[in-house]
Amino acid sequence: MGSSAESNNKRRFVGSYLSTVISISLVLFMLGMIGLILLNAKKLSDYVKEHIGFSVIINSAVKEVDIVKLQKTLDATPFVRSTEHIDKDEAAEILKEDLGEDFVSFLGYNPLLSSIDVYLKAEYANTDSIQWIEKELIQNPKIKEVYYQKNLISLVNENVKKISLVLLTFSGLLLIIAIALINSSIRLSIYSKRFLIRSMQLVGAKQGFIRRPFIWSGILQGIVGAIIAIGLLIGLIYMAESEFPELVKGEDFELLLILFGTVTLTGILITWISTFLAVTKYLRIKPDKLYYTTRKMNEHFILKKENYILIASGFAAVVLAYILMAGGGSEDPNVFSREIFSFQRITLAPTLALIGYGVIMYGIMKKPKSEQK
Repeated sequence: MGSSAESNNKRRFVGSYLSTVISISLVLFMLGMIGLILLNAKKLSDYVKEHIGFSVIINSAVKEVDIVKLQKTLDATPFVRSTEHIDKDEAAEILKEDLGEDFVSFLGYNPLLSSIDVYLKAEYANTDSIQWIEKELIQNPKIKEVYYQKNLISLVNENVKKISLVLLTFSGLLLIIAIALINSSIRLSIYSKRFLIRSMQLVGAKQGFIRRPFIWSGILQGIVGAIIAIGLLIGLIYMAESEFPELVKGEDFELLLILFGTVTLTGILITWISTFLAVTKYLRIKPDKLYYTTRKMNEHFILKKENYILIASGFAAVVLAYILMAGGGSEDPNVFSREIFSFQRITLAPTLALIGYGVIMYGIMKKPKSEQK
């Protein structure tokens, strides 16, 4: 009889420990994903900006040798990342593919001019810098025109700022959710040991002595959860590297060290603070308050069906938002696609994600109806 009760207690303890660790690891994994995006935000911003530029249209009288010299001169300037020379025959072939007709045969001659496509460094990819560059280049007698889409440059810079703001908002919401989830798991774990805490008080143990093993256990849970989260993040980085090699690189050891260190530190801090507060509560609680029934414990700690429905609905909204954000890229890495900044990806998806995170947080914090009464 005694051994059966002891084995049940052990199973309950192991189950409680595993559920707490799994909760911590999943939450830290979500935080790590947002951290990965934030740490790569500048790289993503630079990637987008460096794929927009302008075309330098060359006068028809300029010789091919002079065009090559001009291209090398542009390559040597501090604001240019790369250039591509397109002669009039290449330009005719590109336009022919776009139109689906052989306009050269119809006209009897090729009216197009040679050009140099210029891609700027990220810090120069803004309207003011391009206008200054245009004034400088147009003074060259070999250059007929500098062509670029002014509204596209403004659109890119405005939306990069919007994306940064959305990411920061996501991070803040997710951090609140993380703290609430981990704190709830640890409080439930400490609740199951409230009589042990009371027994230690009765034999004269000091508060610091009582707290110590619980805090170390909480920190250990945070470290184990962080290790699991880091393992999941490594898998995610490996998958992202194969899909987006220009943006995510497994060789960025310094970046990954910052990310993994932050995840581990966050896990330790949240579990340490939550454990400290939970143990302190039961050190100060009145003895008669310890004898909650199982029903009351459930009312105070365990999420009800309505909470899970809200959390699942919020999670589904977040997943749908990320699906809506996906895509929109160009098949040609040197051609910028406006679809990246469509209403669906820049407004609808972030709004849906914010609503989803809000619903998840409400589902976690919402008190059951029985407790409200």
